[in-house]
Amino acid sequence: MSVLFFLPRGQVIRVCWPPRQQVLVISLVSKGGPERILGHSGLDPERLACPTQSLSLIHYCQAMETAAEQLGQDNFGLHYGYQFQPQSLGLLGYIGLCSATVEQALINLVHAFPYHQHDTLTRLVDQGNSWRLDYQVRHGGILCRRQDAETDTGHVFKSAAHRLGPQWAPKEVYFEHPRPENWHEHCKLFDAPVYFDQPYNALVIPKASYSARCRITTRLFCW
Repeated sequence: MSVLFFLPRGQVIRVCWPPRQQVLVISLVSKGGPERILGHSGLDPERLACPTQSLSLIHYCQAMETAAEQLGQDNFGLHYGYQFQPQSLGLLGYIGLCSATVEQALINLVHAFPYHQHDTLTRLVDQGNSWRLDYQVRHGGILCRRQDAETDTGHVFKSAAHRLGPQWAPKEVYFEHPRPENWHEHCKLFDAPVYFDQPYNALVIPKASYSARCRITTRLFCW
């Protein structure tokens, strides 16, 4: 799939990206081989390595949950999402890096996300002095989605920190799942209060952060 986006200064870009499951396969290889984990989820690692193949949201979320369980890493999704730089996030990372401000980056993210993933809510909610970026998988066949939620929240956090500097932190972080045993790792990585059992997964970002402007790059990133 390819999508056209219109960016500042008259730039028009066509972004093409392979499916994100390739990144998951690479991550699982580094942790001991993907065959057992993906096979348990009914997936063939060699088939997923092909850039023309797609992975359903159901299978992706299932693979993430299986990885956390079989690797014995309850916070697998948290660390999996936190390790990424926006240059590795394909379509969404490219849009974020090419947006003139953080505010425009988040608006573009909400606009583009349906091209990246279906059956998912993404929205910006005005809270006065801050914005809340909500994320929630809304597929009736997906009951366990904690690892996906923590991965995607980590993606957005790292993308914002790339624009605003390594010392930046959100005001608050929300997750819809119950508080896990090692919840203190979430507070440490996000450097912010983290609340569980919330209506949505979300990052709360002060509006003062949105005025930051960064160099616009035209480099093409693949995911």
